[in-house]
This record gives sequence, C-alpha cells and structure tokens, in this order.
Amino acid sequence: MRDFDKIREICGANSLLDHPARSRVQKICYKGKTMFIKRDDELSFGISGSKYRKFLSLIPYIKNNDFSHVVTEGSEYSNNILGLAQTFREFDISFTFVLKKGHNPRSTNKLLLNLITREEEMILLDTNKWKQRHKIIKEYAKKKDDNNDKTLILPEGAFHEACLTGAMTLAFDIDLQKHQAIYIDAGTGLSFLGLALGLTLEKYRGKVYVVSLFEDYSYFENHLKKPRTLGSQKILPDIDYEIIFPKSSKSFGSFTRETRENISYFATNFGILTDPLYSGKSLPIACEHSLSNHDQQPLIIHSGGALALPGFL
Repeated sequence: MRDFDKIREICGANSLLDHPARSRVQKICYKGKTMFIKRDDELSFGISGSKYRKFLSLIPYIKNNDFSHVVTEGSEYSNNILGLAQTFREFDISFTFVLKKGHNPRSTNKLLLNLITREEEMILLDTNKWKQRHKIIKEYAKKKDDNNDKTLILPEGAFHEACLTGAMTLAFDIDLQKHQAIYIDAGTGLSFLGLALGLTLEKYRGKVYVVSLFEDYSYFENHLKKPRTLGSQKILPDIDYEIIFPKSSKSFGSFTRETRENISYFATNFGILTDPLYSGKSLPIACEHSLSNHDQQPLIIHSGGALALPGFL
C-alpha cells in the first residue's frame, strides 16, 4: 500500500488532517462468487467513511483560510450533516445548517443531530420553502460577513473543491494491482470524483463502476471533463468508468421492502450493517452487477452510515 505523501506533495504539507485513513478489506462469498468489501464504514463510529475522508482536507482548508463560520445545506436525516456537526464540534468551528424538514421525528440521524447541535444553529425549511434555500443561505452569509465573520458557504453533500484532497485518499488505500474492478456509490459524486483523481495520479487502468442513486450519466461526465486544481497542478481525471442505475428506491430516504430485505441479507450472511439511505441500496446492486459481469476480485466500497438504521427498522 502507498502512503499519502504524494497527495501532500501536490496539495501541501498541511492539506490533510493527521487522522487514520486506512480501512480493512473483508472477503465475502456472494452467491458463489468471491468479492471484497472495503470497510470504510469502520473509519469512524459516527461519520460515514466517504464523509470522513472529505473532512480530512475540509478542516485544514477552513483553518488555513481563516474562515470563522460555515453555512451549509442538507436534509435533517443527512449523514453528511450529522458528520459535519461532530467534526465542527471537535475543531471548534462555528456553523449554521439550513435543513430541509423531514417527516420522521424519530429518525436516528435527526435525534443525534439534535443532541450535537443547538437550536440556533439550525434553520429548518418546509418543503415549499426549500427551493429558496440558496437565496436564504447567501443572505445569511452576507449578514455574517457584515459582522466580520468570514463565512464559507459549503454546498450540499460537502461538494466543494476543498474536500477533493481528502476524498483522493481512498485511491491510495486500495491494492490497485489486485483489484481491477472498483465499485463505489454516489450521491453528489464528490467521493467518486476524488477517487477518480487519485486513480489518475496512480495511473490505474482497471475500471470503476459508479452506482448512482440520483444523478444521470451526463452529470458525472460533465464533472469528469473539468480539470481540477490540486495545489499548483491541474489534473484531468482519466479513468475507465461506467454508471449503474438502481431500478427502484431511487429517491433519498425512500425505504422499500426490497431495501429492508437486502439490509437483512448482508447482516445475517456477512455481519455487515449497511445504510438505509445509500449502501443498503448500492451494495446489493454492485454485487449483482459484479456477479453478471464476471470481473475478477472486485472491490466494493462500503462507506457506512449504519447509525441511521434504527430509525428505519
């Protein structure tokens, strides 16, 4: 395995937190085929692995650029929001969350978010006001700036250039000679983009399969066409990839009987707890695709989020 020195050489010595950023690989036999699950869910107890990696570079960016406040958006149930709340508390970063109000007050993510945050740190919007959130965020950030608070507006899902460096660490934590097929799920696609950049630096010639729960093919294609600035370099992602789309349960927060059965299957057969919002849907899709695709020693990224399970089960 390589270390992260190449990332620091490109992006700067202080571009990453000095936190653990390696996860083990679990071998499973899925319907007779050997597959490998990368247990990024084990990187942090309360923060899903993909988010944890993003924050490895987001926090140094906030500190290095002297931001005194962060405002961001998301769902009340969001794994990203819950992870940011914990991380901002750890590093004493002032924040405001603009949140789409949910319909399940007993959601575990919501209850944990209430435990970590104060009422004045959250702005809750009903569904009919959610379309106005960007205007509300800009106006709020301007008020903070007028009060001498240098404010960072962080897009939904932490889709920000500052998070790419951390997301790249995944590529440097994979045995690229062994695994010529890599599966990853995608919401906003930032983790996939970071993986693609890291794999480009490592000259990976295998194939990446992206299970997209929300976006279409053109969304990812447009992002991969743009060179990304990393330190003093501009890097254009150069990988072979394919987008896989679920046939059902596409919307965020939807929880079908099929998803429940898949979560139960991976738990009872492999001891793996999956996320009802992401991995509970994407992991079985990746496994089924690999089964029919006949790729050798496929690696499937399990990013985590199982803390959300109790509110659904």
